[in-house]
Amino acid sequence: VDRGFYDAAFEVVVTADTPGATIAYTTDASIPSPSHGTQVVAVSDEVAPVVTIGIDKTTTLRAMAFRDEYLSTNVDTHTYVFLDQVLTQDPQPGVGTPNYPARWQSTYTGDYQMDPEVVAEWNDLNPENDDFGIRESLLSLPTMSIVMDHDDLWGQRGIYNNATSQGTAWRRAASIEYFDPATDEEFQVNAGVQMHGGASRDNLRTKKHSFRVVFKEEFNGPSELNFPLFKDSPLNEINTFVLKSFFTDGFPTRTQTGRYSPVDSQYLRDTWMRDVRHAMGTLDAHSEYVHLYINGLYWGLYSPTERPDDAFLAGHFGGNREDYDIVKDFDELFRGSKTTWNRMFRIAGDDIDEQANYQLIQGNNPDGTPNPDLLNYLDVDNLIDYMIQHLYAGPEDWPHHNWYAGRHRADDSEGYQFYTWDQEIVLDGR
Repeated sequence: VDRGFYDAAFEVVVTADTPGATIAYTTDASIPSPSHGTQVVAVSDEVAPVVTIGIDKTTTLRAMAFRDEYLSTNVDTHTYVFLDQVLTQDPQPGVGTPNYPARWQSTYTGDYQMDPEVVAEWNDLNPENDDFGIRESLLSLPTMSIVMDHDDLWGQRGIYNNATSQGTAWRRAASIEYFDPATDEEFQVNAGVQMHGGASRDNLRTKKHSFRVVFKEEFNGPSELNFPLFKDSPLNEINTFVLKSFFTDGFPTRTQTGRYSPVDSQYLRDTWMRDVRHAMGTLDAHSEYVHLYINGLYWGLYSPTERPDDAFLAGHFGGNREDYDIVKDFDELFRGSKTTWNRMFRIAGDDIDEQANYQLIQGNNPDGTPNPDLLNYLDVDNLIDYMIQHLYAGPEDWPHHNWYAGRHRADDSEGYQFYTWDQEIVLDGR
């Protein structure tokens, strides 16, 4: 039985093709192995193992098979969602097994339940409610499911309740599933997952945090996701994407007077900024919308988004990832070198002959004619489009940060190009 949504109990039959193999499976999100999980042994070396598992609630089923002197199978993961149970989900912190922490980042109360007022207001089983219902809503977009060992998510060093901790030491092995009720498109891969963001990691501002998904073979999965996750992108090979939580443009955010508020949230400002860039004929990151579940708990509306890193630039422009220089945010070096970036700003800051320097930054002679012996530092047309868009939208967290700029180091490089990032505080008061 395939991953997806169900409203009645059913049985899943798990088989292995290899005679004499053993099946290991779990339903608690942990990774099955020859030493962990329920073990189902074949009745003899001439018979392949079979196990039937009953499913009557939201469940994350993970299974693999192994046999001595054979290469083990991968771990397959299927998330089965029962919407009626999703609407009443309410793990009790500190009680029972698995244990969900009562406190996040030591001082903030954990929050795992669906808001009962929202569920009641938008109950599509209520005959008095003829508006868009909550079950209908949860089926109206693709679903993404992150499944990882419970302690990796919620333990003492769990990544979510320690969301402010950063770096690869806080990256954990996980299964990533995607299934779309409307099209039946789906995938399941193993990848690395860590928390993502800056201020958005702080529970004082929001308890709904962003995730970063990284595809590396060290997590017993592919080095790239080969799936058309971003429908308007020409690339199907994805090295990294961010599951953005909308931060200041989402209902869980706090009110920051004069800047943002939950009642003003639209879940689209950041997406709109990138879509405008596409409409202007300029490359920028692509994004979609999904409903996200983590270990079977519904976690809200999220936006998978490309990150304009070296893999993104190499995928769109060619060459190798190490051929790119990228600067971001607070003038930080992200990839490569800042030598050309710093030299460009020194040229721009020289006011002795501004017109000549303007041409020099573009690899031109003082009269504007191209000079193949000169380095092209900047794609001026790209910067013009970028500035028009941002000056119109009026982002409050820019230009001092929330931006990416990247260039290919090839001799025929078009120079640094700019990319929109984290622009959730825009169009205020319009």
